[in-house]
Amino acid sequence: LQAAAQNGHIQIIRLLIQHNASLEIEDKDGDRAIHHAAFGNEAEVLELLAQAGADLNARNKRRQTALHIGVCKGHVDVCRILLSNGAHPGIQDSDGDTPLHDAISKRRDDLVNILLEYNADISTCNNNGFNSIQYSALRGNSSAMELILSKIQNRQWLVDEKKDDGFTALHLSALNDHYLIIELLLTKGNASINAQTNNLQRFCYNIFVPQFLN
Repeated sequence: LQAAAQNGHIQIIRLLIQHNASLEIEDKDGDRAIHHAAFGNEAEVLELLAQAGADLNARNKRRQTALHIGVCKGHVDVCRILLSNGAHPGIQDSDGDTPLHDAISKRRDDLVNILLEYNADISTCNNNGFNSIQYSALRGNSSAMELILSKIQNRQWLVDEKKDDGFTALHLSALNDHYLIIELLLTKGNASINAQTNNLQRFCYNIFVPQFLN
């Protein structure tokens, strides 16, 4: 079933399902038929597996779902089929990354937008303590940042949320010389320019200005 799923052999999959083949058997990496279909960019196979009752939120040994794989591979139709059939957009892998973190990292703004359409949680932090706004700032992904800021609505606190070290997205942007991100955070996110880190560093006086002068 896994081999047929990855290679899009619909008729074989239907036959196997008719003969009660298990949809949830794992290979040595913990991947199931749905993972293989996501690898192979087989959206039609995923639709068939979903209708047959496959667990769309199953995780492999790296704690990745088929949606993680679809995002990392840039398979738009796969991601849409999974989400439209009820796959959870916010499950975290072994690094704590959600599919939204992966889409930001891969600079796939189309997938960032799709995940936000399905209410992916912007506030979820990965194992390094980065939520999606902070991660966009770290990665210098200004287009993802703009998309995310357009969705925060009445959750303004997310813009100024601090990591354990007290760094906000604005601090991260300044440290990494991401000017466009800074501009977006200030103009569209109304970020606090006076927020302090745990070392009492302020964005303007302790981080941004020294870098500018250098």
